[in-house]
Amino acid sequence: MRKVILYIAMSLDGYIADKNGGVDWLSGQGAEGAEELTSYVITHRNERSTDNIKFVGEAPCELTARLKEMPGKDIWICGGSNIIQPLIRENLIDEYRVSVIPTILGDGILLFGKRETELQLQLKETKMYNGITEIVYTRR
Repeated sequence: MRKVILYIAMSLDGYIADKNGGVDWLSGQGAEGAEELTSYVITHRNERSTDNIKFVGEAPCELTARLKEMPGKDIWICGGSNIIQPLIRENLIDEYRVSVIPTILGDGILLFGKRETELQLQLKETKMYNGITEIVYTRR
């Protein structure tokens, strides 16, 4: 079965966007290596899909569960709290890849926000590059 991997960057103080929703502070983070992959964009708008970009109106948990049952590579999740929170709540994320950017925003949109229950993770690996620390955790 395919693994679901959260791939996201946050500021040192835990924000994924500034107070205006901006991510300019993430400069230097490119989308390398994404040419041959299929991306699913969850939206309420009626957009036309292409071979590599699929626009869907499904809830994040429904889409993820459906994709896990299909053949293919691991499923990488990139998105905001509206996408991430339901997946965490339903325990659908197998691996958390969080890049910590050496910036303190002071305010903004928190990566994990408030939770009703504790989620325990296990450290798998860490990497450092260009002042960024990538931390990889799996569910315990």
